[in-house]
Parts: sequence; structure tokens; C-alpha cells
Amino acid sequence: MYRLRPHWDADDLPQTTLRVEELYAADPAAHAELWRYISGQDLVSTVTLRHRPVDDPLFHLVADPRRLRPRLGEGLWVRLVDLPAALRQRSYCAAADLILDVTDATCPWNAGRWRLNVDTSTAWCTPSDAPPDHPGCRTARWCLSG
Repeated sequence: MYRLRPHWDADDLPQTTLRVEELYAADPAAHAELWRYISGQDLVSTVTLRHRPVDDPLFHLVADPRRLRPRLGEGLWVRLVDLPAALRQRSYCAAADLILDVTDATCPWNAGRWRLNVDTSTAWCTPSDAPPDHPGCRTARWCLSG
């Protein structure tokens, strides 16, 4: 997903900026093809993007990575230390009843199976011994909000 900000300088030369909002690829070949598409846009002089990992494969796709002019910056990293409380306090837009299988090496008390039962106004999250729901299963349609 990207946005274009067209601009022409005093000499009527294009100075358009293409700002990449999101870039996700299924595999390295798709990643390379997306960048080929982005870099081939007409009249674009600058491409900007934010929040990319330091090991972004883009640095291996260009002949001179120094031309990319990366800038490292701080970000806000948030960690759930109480998974059941966090899931209970969220708001949800639809009902759901599912079993989550959580792995958490940093906060092992979050690890395990959790039953998340949601209606549109209340959520419960309790430990469970039931098998987890299949990650690709869409039997219960629900989403997070807020």
C-alpha cells in the first residue's frame, strides 16, 4: 500500500514522493517483485518508508545499499505481561468462542491454552485443556476493535 505526493520544482521537473505505507510479501521473489514495481513508478524522485526491520531484504536487492540512506530510530515495543487480562479488557465487534495455543518464552505464565469466549459486550479468558482451534479455520468470524 502506498501514497503518491506529486510535486514539480521551479524548473518543471518532477519531485514526486512515493510513501510506502505497508509492504508484506509471501516469499523473497514476491518481495523483490514488489520493490521492482515501486522503483519503476514514473515521475517519482523519492521513495520513503518507515518501520522496516533492520534486516529488510531490500538492502540485498540494490547494487549500492548506501544509496538507500537508512535512518535508525526508536520505536515503542509493548509486551503483554497478563494475557488473560489483556484479552478480557479488549472490545470485540462480534461473538467468538475459541481455544488459543500460546507460546511465550519471556513470560511463561502466558503460555498454554486459553479459551477466549466473547460476546459483543464482555469477554472471558480462562485456561483450557481443549485442543486449539485450527489457525486457518474461520468458523467464528470476529475482530478486535479499539
